[in-house]
Amino acid sequence: MIAKGEKLAVIAAKLGVSRSTVYRHRARMRSPARSSSTVATVGVRLSEAEIAALDRLVAANGGWSRSRFLRNLVRHAAGFYAPNPEEDEFLAGAEKHLSRLGGNFNQIAFTLSAAEKRGELPAKVRAHVAELHKAADEVEEIRAVLAQMLHVSQVRASLLQAALKPGQGGEHDGA
Repeated sequence: MIAKGEKLAVIAAKLGVSRSTVYRHRARMRSPARSSSTVATVGVRLSEAEIAALDRLVAANGGWSRSRFLRNLVRHAAGFYAPNPEEDEFLAGAEKHLSRLGGNFNQIAFTLSAAEKRGELPAKVRAHVAELHKAADEVEEIRAVLAQMLHVSQVRASLLQAALKPGQGGEHDGA
């Protein structure tokens, strides 16, 4: 019925299900198929105080849904993303090294370009100058990617650590 273009509200009425069920089925039709082993729904019973604490944590994380917050919490607890200081240090060092290397390339290219303008470079060297400019641009692109990777890594780590801080929002551990 969805494929034929019937209105979702009409389909829901005909089948005796809620409209949200029909919308969910339509969304599944549009997205790639998932096997039941890749996604599962988990139910948890919480007291009103626990729900209120959960909602405060969710609100503190930029208005995420409960599902997204809990999924990220589980991923962090299970080690799907564990901040790795060695990786962060490597990325920061690589970014600094490439930045210095790019600066060196630019200085060499500037000097050679000035010599070229004065007519002091043979034609064979001019081709190398063009290659040097291209290499300097590539180094800058790589440096920018590494800087972005480092930034994303640090932001993800701080968000997950903030989400897991005990005692946030006045909740208790039941003890």
